Amino acid sequence: MAITKVTRHNTPAFSCHLSGNQSIGDNSWTKVTIDSEDLDTDGKFTSNKFTPTVAGWYLIRVFCRFDSGDDMVSCIIGIYKNGSLISKNTEGSIEVQSKLLSQLVYLDADDYVEMYVKQNTGGSININGGSYEGQDVAFFQGHKLIGI
Repeated sequence: MAITKVTRHNTPAFSCHLSGNQSIGDNSWTKVTIDSEDLDTDGKFTSNKFTPTVAGWYLIRVFCRFDSGDDMVSCIIGIYKNGSLISKNTEGSIEVQSKLLSQLVYLDADDYVEMYVKQNTGGSININGGSYEGQDVAFFQGHKLIGI
């Protein structure tokens, strides 16, 4: 009896980050304009969105750091699928606030996911880009799960 080796990979996978600050207007969902790719195994991340072209379950992670000197009524980070909000993390805070959201998402070959944020301070604030103590302060990541 011959033994067949089966190789499975967590791809497609991507990891990208925002290299500079992005201004976020008051009280409307704004797409984060991710401009630096760290990993894109299959070239599926483009124009600030991930389109896998391979159906399956994906783990999607988004993170950002809001910068404000005032009390925030709310500060939200979200994952959009095909133009609609499917998951969000929201709460109020004072001064600087970081948000992390991880979500398992089933994606068909032609579905796509994007990173959005929203805040309502009464004015514009930045989400911070670049890095802080060696870590990216706004990132968008995902990979296909194997065996599901």
